[in-house]
Amino acid sequence: MKKLFFTLLILMGATLMANEVKFEQMIYIKTTKAKLWNALIQPETINKYYMCPILKMGSKKGEIISYGVEGQTFIEGEILEFKKQEKLAHSFRFAGKPKAKGDQGTIVTYEIVEQQGLLILILTHSGFKEKNQTYQDITGGWPYILSNLKTLLETGKTLRE
Repeated sequence: MKKLFFTLLILMGATLMANEVKFEQMIYIKTTKAKLWNALIQPETINKYYMCPILKMGSKKGEIISYGVEGQTFIEGEILEFKKQEKLAHSFRFAGKPKAKGDQGTIVTYEIVEQQGLLILILTHSGFKEKNQTYQDITGGWPYILSNLKTLLETGKTLRE
């Protein structure tokens, strides 16, 4: 168990840097790597558990990822890393939120890890210089999104069904 704990700290990029502000959440999900990966990249599945619909989902570095409704983008970014069944990273910026207008772009990273027979999803939302409006919003949103994802993969239903 000690080995698992230290391995997870390393994987999560545990750091002693005092100026870094980031949000991290680790969640154990009873599913397969393939099903979890597909839930992170397939629009029809993303739309079941995410808080707003996905408009575009790139599958290569440099391609666009965006969320919103037809004609209005709420979240926009660019794929930074796409390693099948291992890691997805993209930039993140609230596009249509007046309170977050001056906030800098950040980075969302999903890592899928198998450790001692367990499947773990590690979400890191980094790149914050301070706990700004975007940070306040995502710290409330990510726990719901990840819980909804876990529930969907394990039961076939979302939290609201």
